[in-house]
Amino acid sequence: MTVVVLKGKVSFVFPHHKETFEAGDAYYVPSGHIPVHYTETEIVEFSPTDVLQETIKVVMSNLQRGGAS
Repeated sequence: MTVVVLKGKVSFVFPHHKETFEAGDAYYVPSGHIPVHYTETEIVEFSPTDVLQETIKVVMSNLQRGGAS
């Protein structure tokens, strides 16, 4: 999945470092991170459908474990 930041910024916290991307940046982040989306940030994601479906499964599982309904 490739992502482009249209507005604002987004960070990803890894076990030993943090990466931040701002408007105009394109990035790919491997698994094993915690995303931090700042207020008013807009991003667009490009990914093959099968990859996106797997990603959504993980996101939903994480949300449910965190108490989201």
